[in-house]
Amino acid sequence: MGLCLGPLPLWPCSARVLPCFFVDTAQKITTPSSSRIIKWGGMLSMLFAFLAVTPWHDLMVTVSNVLVMLSLFYVTVHLFKSKLFVYGFLSALCLSFIYLGSIMYYTQLWLDWLPVVQKTVFVLKIVLILSLTWGPTTMR
Repeated sequence: MGLCLGPLPLWPCSARVLPCFFVDTAQKITTPSSSRIIKWGGMLSMLFAFLAVTPWHDLMVTVSNVLVMLSLFYVTVHLFKSKLFVYGFLSALCLSFIYLGSIMYYTQLWLDWLPVVQKTVFVLKIVLILSLTWGPTTMR
């Protein structure tokens, strides 16, 4: 009945789409070391995100967040180096909201707003994935 914005229907979609995004984005980057970090960091982050449904939830969320923020940081740096400033600011905004959500989760501050931040992160990730998939063809 309608669009469900709960955590259960949305996370399986991101667990399948995000690894493909990181592999595709890594192929667009001309620096081999950065390309490997983006590809493997992104794919491993989704593996650990999938393992968040196990009893090791807190550890898996931590490892997944660190890896996805590392990969997204490298993507952001390469977007700015390629002078793709609109994409770079979008990526930096996505990275900052992920960081904000992590701060809220681990410090247990403003937990009433955490679901709103998580939904915002999800929307920003979708916009970033769609814009980078059909946007620039190469990045330095």
